[in-house]
Amino acid sequence: MKPTAPRRCVPNAPRALALTSLLVLSACSSGSDDDDPLDITQLTATQALLPTSKIVVSGLRIAFLADEGTTGDGGTDFNGDGDTLDSIPVALDARTAEEVSLNVAARDLVWVGDELFVVTDESADEADWDGDGDNDERVLLHWSPTAELSWIANLSTDGEQQILLVDDDLLLLARAETLTGPMESSLAVVLEASPTIVRDVLTTDVVAELSPDLVGVDEGLVFLALDEPREGRDLNGDGDSDDGRVLALLDGTGDVAVGYGFALRSTELALPASPSTPLRARATGEHDWLVGFLVDEADQGETNFNDPLAFTAGWQPAHCAGEEDEDATDEVLFFLDFAAWDADPAGSSPVNTGLVGSRRIAIVGDHLATLSPEDGEGTCSLNGDGDQDDDVLRWVRASTPVSPPNSVDDLLAVAAVPGGSWGVAELDGRFVVTIDEAADGRDHDSDAGEDRDLVAWLSPAAGGPFVFDHEPGAGEVFATASWMGEQHGRERLGVAFGEELSGDINGDGDTVDSVPTFARFEDSPEELLFPGFAVAVDADNAGIVIQNEWAFYRVSETEDGADWNGDGDTFDSLLWRTQLPGGLTHVVSILNAEDAAAVVTQDGGDVDVSAWIVNEAQAGDANGDGRADGFAVRYFAW
Repeated sequence: MKPTAPRRCVPNAPRALALTSLLVLSACSSGSDDDDPLDITQLTATQALLPTSKIVVSGLRIAFLADEGTTGDGGTDFNGDGDTLDSIPVALDARTAEEVSLNVAARDLVWVGDELFVVTDESADEADWDGDGDNDERVLLHWSPTAELSWIANLSTDGEQQILLVDDDLLLLARAETLTGPMESSLAVVLEASPTIVRDVLTTDVVAELSPDLVGVDEGLVFLALDEPREGRDLNGDGDSDDGRVLALLDGTGDVAVGYGFALRSTELALPASPSTPLRARATGEHDWLVGFLVDEADQGETNFNDPLAFTAGWQPAHCAGEEDEDATDEVLFFLDFAAWDADPAGSSPVNTGLVGSRRIAIVGDHLATLSPEDGEGTCSLNGDGDQDDDVLRWVRASTPVSPPNSVDDLLAVAAVPGGSWGVAELDGRFVVTIDEAADGRDHDSDAGEDRDLVAWLSPAAGGPFVFDHEPGAGEVFATASWMGEQHGRERLGVAFGEELSGDINGDGDTVDSVPTFARFEDSPEELLFPGFAVAVDADNAGIVIQNEWAFYRVSETEDGADWNGDGDTFDSLLWRTQLPGGLTHVVSILNAEDAAAVVTQDGGDVDVSAWIVNEAQAGDANGDGRADGFAVRYFAW
C-alpha cells in the first residue's frame, strides 16, 4: 500500500521489495521510537529565491541569494536602492533558525568555515566599500555572526568567477590589483582563522607578473587560466600572444605564513576556449595528483597532436589506417604527474595521449578516459559503424609510450545521459558507462530488435572488456539508465534505472519509468549491483545525492502515477530519501523540477544540514510572505 502523506515509511510491500535480482533494498522499519530517523524537523527560510539561485552550506550554517522581486507582496527592496531587482545574501543557522539579511546586492557568496564572504559590485548599492571616493569596483566583503559586513579586497572583473573555495578553511581570490614584477600575481588567499587578512600567492614566472582567471578545483588541485592578451606576452611558446586560456596549476593544500606556501606554475599549454572544458585531478599522495586536461590544437601553435606519426606503432586503431587526421582543430587529452612536473617541468613535461577529447575526463587508478568525437579522427569511424557522428569512450594508462586500447571491440559509442557524468563515471576503481546501442550499431543485450542505453563497466587495470551482464552465471541481467551522477567518494553511483528490461517495477501499469538506484560493486564475485527503491523518479532529472548514508532523489508524481502528498493531483515533484543500507524510505517534502541536484551538494559525504528548494506553486506559501508564486529554501539539521 502506498502512503498518502509525507514523512511516512513506505511499507515493505510492494515498494521496498527486491525489484529484480539487481535491486536488493528490502527493509522498511523505523526501529525504536526513541531515535526515529524519520523524525526530522523541517524549517523554511522566510526570504524567497530564484530556483537557480546559489545556496552554500558549511556545518550548520546556510547562506543563499534571496530574490527581492519574489519576496513579499509586490517584492521587497532589501538594500534600499529603489528597485526590487537584486539578489541579497541571507545567512541562517540551521539549529536555531536565526536569519540575517545582509542587504547588499550580491553576485556570489561562500562560507569558509563560519566566515561568510560575499562578492558585490559597489555600483549595485551605490556604496563606496573601499573608501576611495567612488563606487565602481567589484569587492569582496566579509561577515560572520560576530562581525559586521566589511570590505576585504577589490576583485578582478575578468573571468567566470572571482572567488574559489579550495578547502573548508581556505578561499582563493582574484584581485583587481596585480603586484608588479617577476613571480608576483593578482591571486591571494584568505583563511577561516584570519578572515580579514589577505595573503599573496606567488608564481614561478621569472619574467613578469601574472593575473590568472580562476577555473576550478579538484581534490585540492587548483586549475587556473592565463590570458595572453591581458599579460601582453606569449605564455605557451607558440610565437603569438593571442591565446586566452593557458593552463596553470596551483597546489591548494599549502600552509600559510606570511604568504601562501606554494607558487602557481604554467603548463605552457592552451586550454580550449570554453569555460566548461573538462578537467580532472585525482589525488595520488601528499601534494601529488594525476592530472588530465584537453589542449586546443589551434591555440597551441596550430599543432596536430593526434597525428599517428608522433606515436609508436600500434597506437592507431588498425581499422583507421589511411584515414588519419591531418588538421589542427581538435582538443586532445594530455596528462601529467603533478609532483614530478612541479619539481622538474622540463624532465617531467605533460604527455600527449593523442586521444581527441570532449566534455568529460575520468580517472581511475593510473588510467584516464575521455569522450572522443569521431569527427576529430580524420575520416575514421572509431567504432566501425561507418559514420562519424558518435562519441566513443577512449582510455589509456598514464605511462609512456602511450598505448591506448584500440580494437573495435574496445571502442563503443556512449550515450550522454543527464546527471553531470555525460555517460562516463568513476566507481570504485572502474569506469561505468552508458552505451548507446543505436549509435554504436551493435547489439549488447542479446536483443537485436531494440536499441537501448545500456549500463556497462570495465576495469582498465585488467584491460577490460566491457561488462554488460550484471549477474553472470545466473542468466543474463542487463540494465538501462536515463540519468547517472557520481557521488562523493565515488563508492556509490546514482543511477535512474530503467524499467524496460525489468518490467513494471513501481506497479503503475507501464514499463516506461526509471527508479532510483545507488549502484555499488560487489567484489566476490565481481558484480555491479543496483540497490534502489520502487518509485518513479524524474527520469532525466533524478538529482540523486547521498548524504550521511541516506540517498535523496526527485520523485515525479506524474511518472509514478500517484498522489504522494495527498493534495488531490499527481503533478508534483517530491523529495524522497532512502537509508543505505537497509532501505528505510520516506517522502520528505515538495521539491522543484529544476535541472539540479535534489539537495544542496557539499564537499564530503557527512553533513550537518540538508537543504533544498521548494516550489511554492506546489507547496503553497511555504515561507509565509503572503504569496505562493516563488521558491523557498527548506532544510533540516541532522
